[in-house]
Amino acid sequence: MRALSLLLLLGVLLPYLPGQSLDQYVQIALENNLELAQKDLSYQEAQAQLAQAKALFWPQLGINGRFSVAQGGRTIDIPAGDLVNPAYQNLNALNQHISGSDPTYPAFPNYGTVDNASINFLRATEQETVVRLSMPVYNNSIVRNRQIKESMLAASGSELAGFRRQLRRDVKQAYYLYSQAHFGRQIYEDALQLVEENLRTTQSLQAHHQVTAADVYSAQAQVASVQQQLAVAIQQEQSAQAYFNTLLRREYTTAISLEEQPEHSTDVILGLEAAQQQAWQQREELEQLNFYLAAAEENRKLASGNRLPTVNFQADYGIQGTTYSFTGEDDFFLGSLVLQVPLFNKATSAKVQEAQLAQQRLLHQKAAAEQQIGLQVINQYYALQAAQTQVAQAQQQKLAATEAFRLQKRLYEQGQSNLVTFTDARTSLTNAEQQLVISRYNYLQQVTEWEWAMGN
Repeated sequence: MRALSLLLLLGVLLPYLPGQSLDQYVQIALENNLELAQKDLSYQEAQAQLAQAKALFWPQLGINGRFSVAQGGRTIDIPAGDLVNPAYQNLNALNQHISGSDPTYPAFPNYGTVDNASINFLRATEQETVVRLSMPVYNNSIVRNRQIKESMLAASGSELAGFRRQLRRDVKQAYYLYSQAHFGRQIYEDALQLVEENLRTTQSLQAHHQVTAADVYSAQAQVASVQQQLAVAIQQEQSAQAYFNTLLRREYTTAISLEEQPEHSTDVILGLEAAQQQAWQQREELEQLNFYLAAAEENRKLASGNRLPTVNFQADYGIQGTTYSFTGEDDFFLGSLVLQVPLFNKATSAKVQEAQLAQQRLLHQKAAAEQQIGLQVINQYYALQAAQTQVAQAQQQKLAATEAFRLQKRLYEQGQSNLVTFTDARTSLTNAEQQLVISRYNYLQQVTEWEWAMGN
Protein backbone atom coordinates (compact mmCIF):
# COMPACT_ATOMS: atom_id res chain seq x y z
CA MET A 1 0.00 0.00 0.00
CA ARG A 2 2.82 2.39 0.84
CA ALA A 3 4.46 1.72 -2.54
CA LEU A 4 1.14 2.24 -4.32
CA SER A 5 0.59 5.52 -2.51
CA LEU A 6 4.09 6.62 -3.46
CA LEU A 7 3.43 5.84 -7.12
CA LEU A 8 0.14 7.73 -7.04
CA LEU A 9 1.84 10.72 -5.42
CA LEU A 10 4.58 10.63 -8.04
CA GLY A 11 1.96 10.49 -10.79
CA VAL A 12 0.27 13.57 -9.38
CA LEU A 13 3.48 15.55 -8.95
CA LEU A 14 5.26 14.48 -12.15
CA PRO A 15 3.59 17.03 -14.45
CA TYR A 16 4.70 19.79 -12.09
CA LEU A 17 8.32 18.75 -11.75
CA PRO A 18 10.75 21.14 -13.40
CA GLY A 19 12.03 20.06 -16.82
CA GLN A 20 15.55 20.25 -18.12
CA SER A 21 17.07 23.71 -18.20
CA LEU A 22 18.99 25.24 -21.06
CA ASP A 23 22.29 24.63 -19.25
CA GLN A 24 21.42 20.94 -18.96
CA TYR A 25 20.68 20.79 -22.67
CA VAL A 26 24.03 22.41 -23.37
CA GLN A 27 25.75 19.79 -21.22
CA ILE A 28 23.99 16.99 -23.12
CA ALA A 29 25.23 18.45 -26.39
CA LEU A 30 28.80 18.69 -25.06
CA GLU A 31 28.67 15.03 -24.06
CA ASN A 32 27.03 13.67 -27.22
CA ASN A 33 28.12 15.86 -30.13
CA LEU A 34 30.04 13.82 -32.71
CA GLU A 35 32.05 16.71 -34.15
CA LEU A 36 33.18 17.68 -30.66
CA ALA A 37 34.24 14.06 -30.09
CA GLN A 38 36.39 14.30 -33.24
CA LYS A 39 38.00 17.52 -31.98
CA ASP A 40 38.72 15.83 -28.65
CA LEU A 41 40.39 12.91 -30.45
CA SER A 42 42.56 15.39 -32.36
CA TYR A 43 43.58 16.93 -29.04
CA GLN A 44 44.48 13.49 -27.69
CA GLU A 45 46.56 12.86 -30.81
CA ALA A 46 48.45 16.09 -30.15
CA GLN A 47 49.08 14.89 -26.58
CA ALA A 48 50.48 11.62 -27.92
CA GLN A 49 52.75 13.51 -30.35
CA LEU A 50 54.10 15.62 -27.49
CA ALA A 51 54.75 12.48 -25.45
CA GLN A 52 56.73 11.07 -28.38
CA ALA A 53 58.77 14.28 -28.65
CA LYS A 54 59.60 14.15 -24.92
CA ALA A 55 60.55 10.47 -25.16
CA LEU A 56 63.40 11.34 -27.55
CA PHE A 57 65.35 12.77 -24.59
CA TRP A 58 65.32 9.43 -22.75
CA PRO A 59 67.98 6.72 -23.24
CA GLN A 60 67.09 3.84 -25.50
CA LEU A 61 67.97 0.30 -24.45
CA GLY A 62 67.57 -2.73 -26.67
CA ILE A 63 69.00 -6.07 -27.73
CA ASN A 64 70.38 -6.51 -31.23
CA GLY A 65 71.22 -10.02 -32.41
CA ARG A 66 72.65 -11.34 -35.65
CA PHE A 67 73.50 -14.91 -36.71
CA SER A 68 74.94 -15.36 -40.19
CA VAL A 69 75.58 -18.37 -42.42
CA ALA A 70 77.85 -17.71 -45.43
CA GLN A 71 79.19 -19.65 -48.43
CA GLY A 72 81.56 -18.54 -51.17
CA GLY A 73 82.70 -15.02 -51.49
CA ARG A 74 86.18 -13.58 -51.79
CA THR A 75 89.23 -15.42 -50.45
CA ILE A 76 92.83 -14.53 -49.62
CA ASP A 77 95.62 -16.97 -50.55
CA ILE A 78 98.58 -17.28 -48.15
CA PRO A 79 101.61 -19.15 -49.70
CA ALA A 80 102.78 -20.53 -46.39
CA GLY A 81 104.11 -23.79 -47.95
CA ASP A 82 106.01 -22.01 -50.67
CA LEU A 83 107.68 -19.81 -48.05
CA VAL A 84 108.71 -22.35 -45.38
CA ASN A 85 108.95 -25.76 -47.17
CA PRO A 86 112.36 -25.03 -48.83
CA ALA A 87 113.80 -23.98 -45.50
CA TYR A 88 112.36 -27.06 -43.82
CA GLN A 89 113.90 -29.29 -46.53
CA ASN A 90 117.33 -27.71 -46.08
CA LEU A 91 117.09 -28.12 -42.32
CA ASN A 92 116.14 -31.80 -42.68
CA ALA A 93 119.04 -32.44 -45.09
CA LEU A 94 121.46 -30.59 -42.83
CA ASN A 95 120.35 -32.57 -39.76
CA GLN A 96 120.72 -35.88 -41.61
CA HIS A 97 124.24 -35.00 -42.84
CA ILE A 98 125.51 -33.90 -39.43
CA SER A 99 123.97 -36.84 -37.58
CA GLY A 100 125.66 -39.26 -40.02
CA SER A 101 129.10 -37.83 -39.37
CA ASP A 102 128.72 -37.03 -35.67
CA PRO A 103 127.17 -39.75 -33.45
CA THR A 104 126.75 -37.27 -30.61
CA TYR A 105 124.51 -34.99 -32.69
CA PRO A 106 120.94 -34.95 -31.31
CA ALA A 107 118.26 -36.72 -33.27
CA PHE A 108 116.02 -33.89 -34.50
CA PRO A 109 112.68 -34.86 -35.99
CA ASN A 110 112.05 -34.08 -39.60
CA TYR A 111 110.09 -30.94 -40.41
CA GLY A 112 106.84 -31.74 -42.19
CA THR A 113 105.50 -30.20 -45.36
CA VAL A 114 103.26 -27.12 -44.95
CA ASP A 115 100.42 -26.58 -47.43
CA ASN A 116 99.52 -23.24 -48.90
CA ALA A 117 96.44 -21.66 -47.18
CA SER A 118 93.29 -20.12 -48.72
CA ILE A 119 91.14 -18.14 -46.22
CA ASN A 120 87.53 -17.09 -46.96
CA PHE A 121 86.59 -13.52 -45.98
CA LEU A 122 83.15 -14.70 -44.83
CA ARG A 123 83.13 -17.18 -42.02
CA ALA A 124 80.76 -20.09 -42.47
CA THR A 125 78.87 -19.18 -39.29
CA GLU A 126 79.04 -16.01 -37.24
CA GLN A 127 76.96 -14.37 -34.53
CA GLU A 128 76.93 -11.09 -32.68
CA THR A 129 74.47 -10.30 -29.90
CA VAL A 130 74.69 -6.99 -28.05
CA VAL A 131 72.77 -4.98 -25.47
CA ARG A 132 72.87 -1.40 -26.81
CA LEU A 133 72.39 1.78 -24.79
CA SER A 134 72.09 5.01 -26.78
CA MET A 135 71.07 8.53 -25.85
CA PRO A 136 71.49 12.07 -27.19
CA VAL A 137 73.99 14.31 -25.43
CA TYR A 138 73.28 17.43 -27.46
CA ASN A 139 70.77 17.64 -30.31
CA ASN A 140 69.08 20.93 -31.16
CA SER A 141 66.50 19.19 -33.36
CA ILE A 142 64.80 17.23 -30.58
CA VAL A 143 64.75 20.31 -28.31
CA ARG A 144 62.96 22.40 -30.93
CA ASN A 145 60.72 19.50 -31.89
CA ARG A 146 59.47 19.19 -28.32
CA GLN A 147 58.70 22.90 -28.13
CA ILE A 148 56.89 22.75 -31.48
CA LYS A 149 54.72 19.88 -30.22
CA GLU A 150 53.96 21.81 -27.02
CA SER A 151 52.75 24.78 -29.05
CA MET A 152 50.71 22.54 -31.35
CA LEU A 153 49.10 20.86 -28.34
CA ALA A 154 48.17 24.24 -26.91
CA ALA A 155 46.77 25.28 -30.31
CA SER A 156 44.70 22.09 -30.44
CA GLY A 157 43.41 22.84 -26.94
CA SER A 158 42.37 26.32 -28.04
CA GLU A 159 40.58 24.87 -31.04
CA LEU A 160 38.76 22.40 -28.80
CA ALA A 161 37.76 25.14 -26.35
CA GLY A 162 36.60 27.34 -29.21
CA PHE A 163 34.44 24.59 -30.66
CA ARG A 164 32.93 23.91 -27.24
CA ARG A 165 31.99 27.56 -26.91
CA GLN A 166 30.62 27.60 -30.44
CA LEU A 167 28.56 24.50 -29.71
CA ARG A 168 27.12 26.19 -26.61
CA ARG A 169 26.17 29.13 -28.79
CA ASP A 170 24.55 26.90 -31.41
CA VAL A 171 22.54 25.00 -28.80
CA LYS A 172 21.28 28.23 -27.23
CA GLN A 173 20.40 29.64 -30.64
CA ALA A 174 18.53 26.46 -31.57
CA TYR A 175 16.74 26.48 -28.21
CA TYR A 176 15.58 30.08 -28.70
CA LEU A 177 14.60 29.32 -32.30
CA TYR A 178 12.45 26.41 -31.14
CA SER A 179 10.98 28.51 -28.33
CA GLN A 180 10.12 31.19 -30.84
CA ALA A 181 8.40 28.65 -33.10
CA HIS A 182 6.66 26.93 -30.18
CA PHE A 183 5.13 30.05 -28.66
CA GLY A 184 4.37 31.37 -32.12
CA ARG A 185 2.37 28.23 -32.80
CA GLN A 186 0.48 28.76 -29.55
CA ILE A 187 -0.41 32.29 -30.67
CA TYR A 188 -1.98 30.95 -33.85
CA GLU A 189 -3.83 28.32 -31.84
CA ASP A 190 -5.22 31.08 -29.64
CA ALA A 191 -6.05 33.09 -32.77
CA LEU A 192 -7.85 30.08 -34.19
CA GLN A 193 -10.00 29.87 -31.10
CA LEU A 194 -10.82 33.57 -31.48
CA VAL A 195 -11.83 33.32 -35.13
CA GLU A 196 -13.83 30.14 -34.47
CA GLU A 197 -15.63 31.95 -31.65
CA ASN A 198 -16.12 34.88 -33.99
CA LEU A 199 -17.61 32.51 -36.58
CA ARG A 200 -20.09 31.18 -34.04
CA THR A 201 -20.95 34.72 -32.97
CA THR A 202 -21.44 35.81 -36.59
CA GLN A 203 -23.66 32.81 -37.29
CA SER A 204 -25.72 33.68 -34.21
CA LEU A 205 -26.03 37.30 -35.36
CA GLN A 206 -27.14 36.13 -38.79
CA ALA A 207 -29.80 33.96 -37.18
CA HIS A 208 -31.15 37.14 -35.54
CA HIS A 209 -30.87 39.02 -38.86
CA GLN A 210 -28.24 41.41 -37.53
CA VAL A 211 -25.54 40.51 -40.13
CA THR A 212 -25.63 39.15 -43.65
CA ALA A 213 -24.48 35.82 -45.09
CA ALA A 214 -21.46 37.62 -46.52
CA ASP A 215 -20.26 38.30 -42.98
CA VAL A 216 -20.53 34.58 -42.21
CA TYR A 217 -18.50 33.71 -45.30
CA SER A 218 -15.92 36.29 -44.33
CA ALA A 219 -15.65 34.78 -40.83
CA GLN A 220 -15.24 31.34 -42.37
CA ALA A 221 -12.45 32.70 -44.59
CA GLN A 222 -10.71 34.03 -41.47
CA VAL A 223 -10.84 30.57 -39.88
CA ALA A 224 -9.33 29.01 -43.01
CA SER A 225 -6.60 31.69 -43.15
CA VAL A 226 -5.58 31.16 -39.53
CA GLN A 227 -5.62 27.39 -40.04
CA GLN A 228 -3.15 27.82 -42.89
CA GLN A 229 -0.92 30.02 -40.75
CA LEU A 230 -1.13 27.47 -37.95
CA ALA A 231 -0.06 24.68 -40.31
CA VAL A 232 3.03 26.69 -41.30
CA ALA A 233 3.78 27.43 -37.63
CA ILE A 234 3.55 23.72 -36.77
CA GLN A 235 5.96 22.87 -39.60
CA GLN A 236 8.42 25.51 -38.38
CA GLU A 237 8.19 24.18 -34.84
CA GLN A 238 8.84 20.62 -36.00
CA SER A 239 11.86 21.69 -38.05
CA ALA A 240 13.28 23.68 -35.14
CA GLN A 241 12.69 20.70 -32.84
CA ALA A 242 14.53 18.35 -35.20
CA TYR A 243 17.50 20.73 -35.52
CA PHE A 244 17.78 21.20 -31.76
CA ASN A 245 17.68 17.45 -31.10
CA THR A 246 20.27 16.88 -33.83
CA LEU A 247 22.72 19.08 -31.93
CA LEU A 248 22.05 16.95 -28.84
CA ARG A 249 22.32 13.73 -30.87
CA ARG A 250 18.82 12.61 -29.93
CA GLU A 251 15.78 11.42 -31.82
CA TYR A 252 14.37 14.21 -33.97
CA THR A 253 10.97 14.13 -32.27
CA THR A 254 12.19 14.08 -28.66
CA ALA A 255 10.16 16.48 -26.55
CA ILE A 256 11.87 19.71 -25.48
CA SER A 257 11.14 21.26 -22.10
CA LEU A 258 10.83 25.04 -22.36
CA GLU A 259 11.00 27.78 -19.81
CA GLU A 260 8.45 30.56 -19.65
CA GLN A 261 8.78 33.44 -22.04
CA PRO A 262 11.39 35.86 -20.68
CA GLU A 263 10.58 39.40 -19.79
CA HIS A 264 12.36 42.25 -21.45
CA SER A 265 15.91 42.65 -20.14
CA THR A 266 17.74 45.92 -19.85
CA ASP A 267 21.11 44.46 -19.00
CA VAL A 268 23.94 46.91 -19.34
CA ILE A 269 26.42 45.79 -21.96
CA LEU A 270 30.06 46.69 -22.23
CA GLY A 271 31.16 49.68 -24.21
CA LEU A 272 32.25 49.01 -27.77
CA GLU A 273 35.98 49.58 -27.23
CA ALA A 274 36.03 47.53 -24.02
CA ALA A 275 34.16 44.72 -25.77
CA GLN A 276 36.64 44.69 -28.65
CA GLN A 277 39.59 44.56 -26.26
CA GLN A 278 37.99 41.67 -24.40
CA ALA A 279 37.32 39.81 -27.63
CA TRP A 280 40.92 40.24 -28.81
CA GLN A 281 42.12 38.85 -25.49
CA GLN A 282 39.69 35.95 -25.09
CA ARG A 283 38.74 34.65 -28.55
CA GLU A 284 40.17 31.18 -29.10
CA GLU A 285 40.90 31.89 -32.76
CA LEU A 286 43.53 34.48 -31.85
CA GLU A 287 44.89 32.32 -29.04
CA GLN A 288 45.26 29.45 -31.48
CA LEU A 289 47.09 31.68 -33.98
CA ASN A 290 49.45 32.83 -31.21
CA PHE A 291 50.37 29.21 -30.52
CA TYR A 292 50.84 28.61 -34.24
CA LEU A 293 53.18 31.61 -34.34
CA ALA A 294 55.16 30.17 -31.43
CA ALA A 295 55.43 26.85 -33.26
CA ALA A 296 56.52 28.68 -36.43
CA GLU A 297 59.27 30.48 -34.49
CA GLU A 298 60.52 27.17 -33.11
CA ASN A 299 60.38 25.72 -36.61
CA ARG A 300 62.57 28.59 -37.84
CA LYS A 301 65.06 27.91 -35.03
CA LEU A 302 64.93 24.22 -35.93
CA ALA A 303 65.82 25.01 -39.54
CA SER A 304 68.63 27.36 -38.44
CA GLY A 305 69.85 24.74 -35.96
CA ASN A 306 70.66 22.33 -38.79
CA ARG A 307 74.05 24.10 -38.86
CA LEU A 308 74.76 23.07 -35.25
CA PRO A 309 76.68 19.90 -34.30
CA THR A 310 75.08 16.87 -32.66
CA VAL A 311 76.62 14.66 -29.99
CA ASN A 312 75.30 11.17 -29.21
CA PHE A 313 76.49 8.47 -26.81
CA GLN A 314 76.32 4.75 -27.50
CA ALA A 315 77.49 1.75 -25.47
CA ASP A 316 77.40 -1.92 -26.57
CA TYR A 317 77.97 -5.03 -24.46
CA GLY A 318 77.58 -8.48 -25.97
CA ILE A 319 79.13 -11.65 -27.32
CA GLN A 320 80.72 -12.54 -30.66
CA GLY A 321 81.86 -15.76 -32.26
CA THR A 322 81.07 -18.49 -34.74
CA THR A 323 78.70 -20.12 -32.23
CA TYR A 324 76.87 -19.05 -29.10
CA SER A 325 79.09 -19.40 -26.06
CA PHE A 326 79.53 -17.35 -22.93
CA THR A 327 83.18 -17.63 -22.03
CA GLY A 328 85.42 -14.76 -21.09
CA GLU A 329 86.83 -14.70 -24.61
CA ASP A 330 83.43 -14.21 -26.24
CA ASP A 331 82.08 -11.07 -24.56
CA PHE A 332 83.07 -7.55 -25.45
CA PHE A 333 82.26 -3.91 -24.61
CA LEU A 334 82.28 -0.93 -26.95
CA GLY A 335 81.55 2.68 -25.94
CA SER A 336 81.29 5.53 -28.44
CA LEU A 337 80.78 9.28 -28.37
CA VAL A 338 79.62 10.29 -31.84
CA LEU A 339 80.12 13.88 -33.00
CA GLN A 340 78.57 15.11 -36.22
CA VAL A 341 79.36 18.60 -37.53
CA PRO A 342 77.53 19.78 -40.67
CA LEU A 343 79.83 21.85 -42.84
CA PHE A 344 77.75 22.59 -45.92
CA ASN A 345 74.12 21.93 -46.80
CA LYS A 346 72.49 24.23 -49.34
CA ALA A 347 68.98 23.09 -48.32
CA THR A 348 69.38 24.63 -44.84
CA SER A 349 69.12 28.21 -46.12
CA ALA A 350 66.02 27.32 -48.12
CA LYS A 351 64.40 25.75 -45.06
CA VAL A 352 65.10 28.87 -42.99
CA GLN A 353 63.55 31.05 -45.66
CA GLU A 354 60.50 28.78 -45.83
CA ALA A 355 60.06 29.02 -42.04
CA GLN A 356 60.32 32.82 -42.14
CA LEU A 357 57.68 33.03 -44.88
CA ALA A 358 55.38 30.81 -42.84
CA GLN A 359 55.74 33.20 -39.91
CA GLN A 360 54.84 36.18 -42.09
CA ARG A 361 51.79 34.35 -43.43
CA LEU A 362 50.58 33.63 -39.91
CA LEU A 363 51.12 37.26 -38.89
CA HIS A 364 48.93 38.41 -41.79
CA GLN A 365 46.36 35.76 -40.89
CA LYS A 366 46.29 36.98 -37.28
CA ALA A 367 45.88 40.62 -38.37
CA ALA A 368 42.97 39.63 -40.62
CA ALA A 369 41.39 37.61 -37.77
CA GLU A 370 41.69 40.57 -35.39
CA GLN A 371 40.04 42.83 -37.95
CA GLN A 372 37.22 40.34 -38.51
CA ILE A 373 36.64 39.84 -34.78
CA GLY A 374 36.56 43.60 -34.24
CA LEU A 375 33.93 43.90 -36.99
CA GLN A 376 31.89 41.08 -35.44
CA VAL A 377 31.83 42.88 -32.10
CA ILE A 378 30.71 46.12 -33.78
CA ASN A 379 27.91 44.38 -35.67
CA GLN A 380 26.68 42.50 -32.61
CA TYR A 381 26.90 45.64 -30.46
CA TYR A 382 24.50 47.58 -32.66
CA ALA A 383 22.34 44.52 -33.36
CA LEU A 384 21.87 43.99 -29.63
CA GLN A 385 20.92 47.61 -29.09
CA ALA A 386 18.39 47.36 -31.91
CA ALA A 387 16.99 44.14 -30.46
CA GLN A 388 16.47 45.82 -27.07
CA THR A 389 14.57 48.65 -28.71
CA GLN A 390 12.45 46.22 -30.73
CA VAL A 391 11.40 44.32 -27.60
CA ALA A 392 10.28 47.51 -25.87
CA GLN A 393 8.34 48.63 -28.95
CA ALA A 394 6.77 45.20 -29.40
CA GLN A 395 5.57 45.24 -25.78
CA GLN A 396 3.90 48.63 -26.28
CA GLN A 397 2.39 47.45 -29.55
CA LYS A 398 0.99 44.32 -27.91
CA LEU A 399 -0.55 46.27 -25.03
CA ALA A 400 -2.23 48.67 -27.45
CA ALA A 401 -3.43 45.88 -29.73
CA THR A 402 -4.85 43.92 -26.77
CA GLU A 403 -6.84 46.89 -25.52
CA ALA A 404 -8.07 47.73 -29.03
CA PHE A 405 -9.22 44.16 -29.63
CA ARG A 406 -10.98 44.01 -26.26
CA LEU A 407 -12.99 47.13 -27.11
CA GLN A 408 -13.76 46.05 -30.68
CA LYS A 409 -14.84 42.59 -29.54
CA ARG A 410 -17.32 44.06 -27.09
CA LEU A 411 -18.69 46.46 -29.69
CA TYR A 412 -19.01 43.72 -32.31
CA GLU A 413 -20.82 41.35 -29.94
CA GLN A 414 -23.24 44.21 -29.14
CA GLY A 415 -23.78 44.82 -32.84
CA GLN A 416 -22.20 48.30 -32.69
CA SER A 417 -19.21 47.50 -34.94
CA ASN A 418 -18.84 45.75 -38.26
CA LEU A 419 -16.90 42.57 -39.03
CA VAL A 420 -14.16 44.35 -40.94
CA THR A 421 -13.18 46.47 -37.95
CA PHE A 422 -13.29 43.43 -35.67
CA THR A 423 -11.14 41.44 -38.10
CA ASP A 424 -8.56 44.20 -38.31
CA ALA A 425 -8.37 44.38 -34.50
CA ARG A 426 -7.97 40.60 -34.22
CA THR A 427 -5.30 40.52 -36.95
CA SER A 428 -3.41 43.38 -35.28
CA LEU A 429 -3.50 41.55 -31.95
CA THR A 430 -2.19 38.31 -33.48
CA ASN A 431 0.56 40.16 -35.32
CA ALA A 432 1.51 42.09 -32.18
CA GLU A 433 1.69 38.92 -30.08
CA GLN A 434 3.72 37.20 -32.79
CA GLN A 435 6.03 40.18 -33.10
CA LEU A 436 6.60 40.25 -29.34
CA VAL A 437 7.60 36.58 -29.32
CA ILE A 438 9.91 37.13 -32.28
CA SER A 439 11.46 40.22 -30.69
CA ARG A 440 12.02 38.54 -27.32
CA TYR A 441 13.78 35.51 -28.72
CA ASN A 442 15.59 37.54 -31.33
CA TYR A 443 16.95 39.58 -28.42
CA LEU A 444 18.10 36.41 -26.65
CA GLN A 445 19.75 35.20 -29.81
CA GLN A 446 21.54 38.53 -30.15
CA VAL A 447 22.67 38.27 -26.52
CA THR A 448 24.10 34.83 -27.28
CA GLU A 449 25.87 36.15 -30.37
CA TRP A 450 27.18 39.13 -28.39
CA GLU A 451 28.61 36.91 -25.66
CA TRP A 452 30.18 34.64 -28.26
CA ALA A 453 31.70 37.57 -30.15
CA MET A 454 33.33 38.87 -26.95
CA GLY A 455 34.73 35.43 -26.11
CA ASN A 456 32.60 34.81 -23.03
